[in-house]
Amino acid sequence: MNIQEAVDALRFHQQWLPETTNLERFTLSLDTQKILEGWGQKLSGSQPANHVAAILVGAPSLGGKNRFYGANDLRRNSGLALGY
Repeated sequence: MNIQEAVDALRFHQQWLPETTNLERFTLSLDTQKILEGWGQKLSGSQPANHVAAILVGAPSLGGKNRFYGANDLRRNSGLALGY
């Protein structure tokens, strides 16, 4: 997955308290959600999305040692991350 795919990927958020895992729509299949709930997990819909702007430095596997790759989160449609 490249940096933009990682930023665009579906997300979940879980922390110790409250003991609820917030899921974006379609993050987990309904079957998986039922299994987790059967194990006592509390699941709910997502909270308002935070904005993510990511910059990947280097990435020799992408053909560049000193390159910067930027990715912007379109969920909030704000901000900008540029690579060069």
